[in-house]
Amino acid sequence: MLTLPLLLLLAVPSPGSTHPVLFPASRNFDDSFLSVNGAWLDGSILLQDGSLTSAQSHAVPVEIEYQVQTDSTNIRIGYAAQQIIFNWEARPDELRIDGGPAGGRHVPARGAVPAGKFVTIRQVVHRHRMELFVDGRQRAEWIADFSGVDEPVRIFGAQTLTVRSIHIRPFAEEAPPAASARPGPAAFAMMGELDEQRRAPGWPVDPAFDLTRDWRLRLELLPGNVDALSQIAFLWGDQRPGKDTLYVRQRSRALEAGGWSRPEPFVTAMLPEDRLGSWIPIELRYDAARNRMTLSFHGKAVAESPCGVLTFDHPMPIYLGHAHGTQRFSGRLRNVVLENL
Repeated sequence: MLTLPLLLLLAVPSPGSTHPVLFPASRNFDDSFLSVNGAWLDGSILLQDGSLTSAQSHAVPVEIEYQVQTDSTNIRIGYAAQQIIFNWEARPDELRIDGGPAGGRHVPARGAVPAGKFVTIRQVVHRHRMELFVDGRQRAEWIADFSGVDEPVRIFGAQTLTVRSIHIRPFAEEAPPAASARPGPAAFAMMGELDEQRRAPGWPVDPAFDLTRDWRLRLELLPGNVDALSQIAFLWGDQRPGKDTLYVRQRSRALEAGGWSRPEPFVTAMLPEDRLGSWIPIELRYDAARNRMTLSFHGKAVAESPCGVLTFDHPMPIYLGHAHGTQRFSGRLRNVVLENL
């Protein structure tokens, strides 16, 4: 556990002071905090191009609640990341995350908060995912390995921030529900959420499944890194080039789904910008009579294309979250079902 030296000055400077100060734990602050360019003002800590860093390290799982106000831009949080930025001066509406397990997986249209008004930011860090809320509304959720995070809580900014409170609450994390294969009549089903610990090497498909009849693939997906070119969420196939029967992959800000038949083997649609940090119900449906494949988000068709009949020449497994160990999906996946209709 990290503890800052007690030789630091325990004092209350006037606003604008640049001397480092250790503010002791209080009703509104659940730890002592070292302040740089900070001052106590009317029950809050005023930071002018400054920072607050907790005296102790805090391990996951933990929930951290910040009540903070900016006069313009740049609320920056430094726990479980180098920095998570609200009101970034270069692109205020983007929720930016640099460094740490989820670094680079910025979320468009999720970073703006009002200037001149206190907001409550809640950061919930589990061992394998992190959630971020503003005034009770989820802004983002990242899946990554946060299990090794054990560091001080930090908030800082390049402008004037007023921090009214910081509450730090460790919690006991419940074990995720076990995934199960093929409950009921589906040719394949993985119910619950797929996490890194249960990412299986290959799932069997019921040999009675008929690709020439009507079928659908349903899954719920929380998008991954929008800067990555190819991330496989679902793959039915083996390692032979061009033999994959069916796949779903995220390509930057778009979703591509289909197979390797000809002609027009797949459909593509842009992921909804306002849902990149949230779960998206997805359905890929094949209509045998029309020989068409339709992709839907939230129950609404977003793309449709004629396609050749998908085939497989011998039994092949389903892979979730990767393609034979490559093109790993950095988002989250749950409730995957493949079935004839």
